[in-house]
Amino acid sequence: MIRVLYLHPPSSAATRIATALDAAARMIVHTATTADDARDALDQSIDCVVIAFGPTDWTGIELQRVVADRAPDLPQVLAPVDDTAAVDGLIDRIVAAVGVDTSADTNASSVSTATILDAIPGIGLLVAPDGEIRQWNSRAAAVWDDDVSLRGAGVTAIVVPDARERLAEALATGQRVVEAPVETPAGGRIDHEWTLTRVAEDSLVVVGLDVSERAAFAAELRATEASLAALYETLSDRDLTFEDRLGRVLELGCDRLGVDYGFLTRIDGDTQRIVDSRGTHPSLQPGEQCPLSRAYCRKTIQGEGLLGVHNAVAAGWADDPAYDAFGLGCYLGGKVIVDGDLYGTLCFADADARETAFSDVERIFVELLTRWVSYELEERAAREKLERKNERLSEFASIVSHDLRNPLNIAQGQLELARETGAADHLTEADDALDRMERLVTDLLELARQGSVIESAAEVRLGDVADDAWASVATGDADLVVESDGRVTADRERLQQLLENLFRNSVEHGSTSPRSQAPDDSVEHGSDPLTVRVGVIERGFYVEDMGPGIPADERDAVFDRGYSTNDGTGLGLTIVQAIAEAHGWSAAVVDGTDGGARFEFSGVDCPVPA
Repeated sequence: MIRVLYLHPPSSAATRIATALDAAARMIVHTATTADDARDALDQSIDCVVIAFGPTDWTGIELQRVVADRAPDLPQVLAPVDDTAAVDGLIDRIVAAVGVDTSADTNASSVSTATILDAIPGIGLLVAPDGEIRQWNSRAAAVWDDDVSLRGAGVTAIVVPDARERLAEALATGQRVVEAPVETPAGGRIDHEWTLTRVAEDSLVVVGLDVSERAAFAAELRATEASLAALYETLSDRDLTFEDRLGRVLELGCDRLGVDYGFLTRIDGDTQRIVDSRGTHPSLQPGEQCPLSRAYCRKTIQGEGLLGVHNAVAAGWADDPAYDAFGLGCYLGGKVIVDGDLYGTLCFADADARETAFSDVERIFVELLTRWVSYELEERAAREKLERKNERLSEFASIVSHDLRNPLNIAQGQLELARETGAADHLTEADDALDRMERLVTDLLELARQGSVIESAAEVRLGDVADDAWASVATGDADLVVESDGRVTADRERLQQLLENLFRNSVEHGSTSPRSQAPDDSVEHGSDPLTVRVGVIERGFYVEDMGPGIPADERDAVFDRGYSTNDGTGLGLTIVQAIAEAHGWSAAVVDGTDGGARFEFSGVDCPVPA
């Protein structure tokens, strides 16, 4: 018989439950509503304590302290306070907690060993002192497929080889709890915790509970701690550049999630471009781009949080354009927000599907990485903006102190000579100096505006902007040819200003005659008018002419402030470079198709046709 100490408040419902337990043929119930009652009952033989008090009931807490002081090893079971219908379930839990009937009574009213083993919520085994398995429950048989493999086996054989010595030692020393994974007939490994209870001189009850979820959680926690430590070390190393830290962040994300690919994207309009990545996927390399309609990230930016797909095919992505384009079996990505606007996404993926969904801990880790990237991009943008402002201030100070001072000194000198001599030609030279100052001020203001960060950009057709720019420049007999047209992402007004300056530069310098030739004749190319060509290249565009070109040893200097081969301000091409840099483009001077000057702009977001 099982002897139960039932701790309960003095309520009629609790009394009814105690009566129902006592009516069970296998139970002898001692009740206690006070500490003195509990002490008296514990002086007798008790197998299990049943607690029917609520967690905040002070009387119940006091009674549990009495039990903890007098009999700390007794198994305890929580009982409903007023649900008499739950008595059958309570009896099963008491039987499972006790493990076996404590009496030697073998009459029909006693609880059989088989009944007790089957009531155990896990693997239940009756074991001889030498470790031989004598009896088992249905859950044990289910783990090993049938009863044959258990009959006559030693209990240590049911665990993995490297844990058998540990279980054998527990049997020999009387250790009550030990962890040892189960080895299934198929070679599987299931983490279990074993409780060993001696019920007689020649018998032990061995109970194994599946703790694989707990073990998996512990392993995930350890992995997360290691990842966070590595992340902290990376982010706190101020000697690393943003690009270095980003690369390590992508590697950490791949390692933490167990995937091959990690990548940061930039999304402009309907185009996704890879900024940086880890892994060998050919379509996920830096600089690669595709229509957003064919990217996994289109769904990422539509939601509020992360998008996680652990099995793309099972999730219904087999017919999706993104799966067709990239073939990713699993994917976890989040939005990168910079200054309140969408920048792109930070994503981790693999060609193979995962067996399980991404865990909450994994999602939190990726969310942390996403927020760091957003913060770093915001900080870098602010820093670069400040650096550009400082550079422009320094440049403007130099222009004011030098470039403007020269014509001003000339004008003052000529005016003084005019006053002294009365000669009008001195006034003409002073007027020319003032005109140069006016052009310098105009170009200086233009440079200040064009050097600002681009606040908004849109897709424009290069040929249309080139036609408008050509119409705004005095081009004489020169011709414009749009050799290849395409759409680019740009601030239309500033792109037009860039083209205007380049067209003006070609017209002023495009003649094949010596550079000392008069400007009015500069558009002539022998007997043929000058031709300026515009076209698109891979991720960029160009402007070239058929003039004399720019010597190779001067090409690095053409964008410098003050570079000019005539009486210009020397700011025209500086403004061109400022506009390009404001867009994030790179500008270079190369040989033209016909030997003239060719300006190429790369790093341009050119949307790919859908």
